[in-house]
Amino acid sequence: LGPTMDVRQTESPRRSPRRGSGSGAVLLLACALVAVATASGGEERKPRSKVPAVSDATHPIEKRVADLLGRMTFEEKVGQLRGGWPGVTAYEKADGGVEIADAWRPLLTDASIGLLGSTLRAEPWLGVTRETGLSRREGAVFLNKVQQYVRDHTRLGIPLFVTDDAHRGQQAIGATIFPQLCAMGPTWNPGLQESVARAIALEMRSQGVTIAFAPNLDVIR
Repeated sequence: LGPTMDVRQTESPRRSPRRGSGSGAVLLLACALVAVATASGGEERKPRSKVPAVSDATHPIEKRVADLLGRMTFEEKVGQLRGGWPGVTAYEKADGGVEIADAWRPLLTDASIGLLGSTLRAEPWLGVTRETGLSRREGAVFLNKVQQYVRDHTRLGIPLFVTDDAHRGQQAIGATIFPQLCAMGPTWNPGLQESVARAIALEMRSQGVTIAFAPNLDVIR
């Protein structure tokens, strides 16, 4: 052992475990975490969003479309290519309100159709008259119910396109009807025609219509 070493140092001393060893390890771990967090030049790391790209309006349209198409099944894509022109068969009036007809609910479930055509169109051959058709308010309420039903009963909740005719005003009950295009053409007033188009678009969109069937060329003139 050597003449200068105390023999007592060779004995196994009875002492309590050293304090501070655990806290030292925690300190080292904390330092390592700080180093990792600041390894990118001190920039704060943003948490990854759990919202799908298709539902995140901050993403470009192209990215959202690509994300949606990647999530769609073959049946859902085919469903988006389908449409229907139900007329009065799409809804039922009862107790002062309007509801989706039971016969049309299956078409709005799972692989839903992509387009609802001329549902508000006042047209005898569709069975839509002033008595059987929907008022301005009823039409808006009904289309809101249709869109909400599709959101609740399909996997991806893709809203429907809704169409209506609008060659000189929305062809629906209570809409404003303007002169025929062949009558407005001879005015040679593009600004007037644009004002008319804006008025028609406002009325249609206020009811939930998204596509207008309207000619833009006066072949008669």
